Amino acid sequence: MVSGGARLDPDLSGFFMALGLPVLQGYGQTEAGPVVSVNLPWDNNRTTVGPPLKGVALRIAEDGEVLVQGALVMTGYWNNPEATAAALKPIGGAPGDWLHTGDVGVIEDDRLRITDRKRDFIKTLGGDMVSPAKIEALLMAEPEIHQALVAGEGKPALVALIVPTDGMEAKIGDAVRRVNGKLPTIERIRHFAPTDPFTIENGLLTPTMKVKRRVAIETRREAIDALSG
Repeated sequence: MVSGGARLDPDLSGFFMALGLPVLQGYGQTEAGPVVSVNLPWDNNRTTVGPPLKGVALRIAEDGEVLVQGALVMTGYWNNPEATAAALKPIGGAPGDWLHTGDVGVIEDDRLRITDRKRDFIKTLGGDMVSPAKIEALLMAEPEIHQALVAGEGKPALVALIVPTDGMEAKIGDAVRRVNGKLPTIERIRHFAPTDPFTIENGLLTPTMKVKRRVAIETRREAIDALSG
């Protein structure tokens, strides 16, 4: 089975592998074919999204952004030259335009490892830069938590709005404590509260089942501010 579209926690893929179901994590974007890299059944590094496909060039920009070049990259967005110019740009010392993916990563032993979304970093009041996507993935890997939204931009600490799994409402505190135990102090959730589900119908979930972070934060700003103090 190949997994893509969102970060797959290595512990989760390890669980499936222990059951005899190898899970291969890959990476791609609609603007790039849509597959850029993928692990292989005989060479599966679960902490990465694998080596690039044949004909795909990868580079990491100075700010950590993943850049892609090759025949798989789009020629541009339909009738949107401004967005095209923002996504396809040259970089120093390399010919041609490169797709600026908006993802942050590193290349290790010719394999790509995605670490964050460039535009989704949270900068706390103390100046620490934190990836909410990583923490949300850990929270949603817990059986008590169905959905999670981590916030804390400009605040002393991180907070979370949590959609409990049905019947697990009273146990989400246990799940948060388990996750906090895996994280350094600056990434721990200080306060949390249950919230209504994020759905396509209420405009807070994309068709690919990803929470629209900025929209969700603005929509539920009052609850987030109450948690942040």
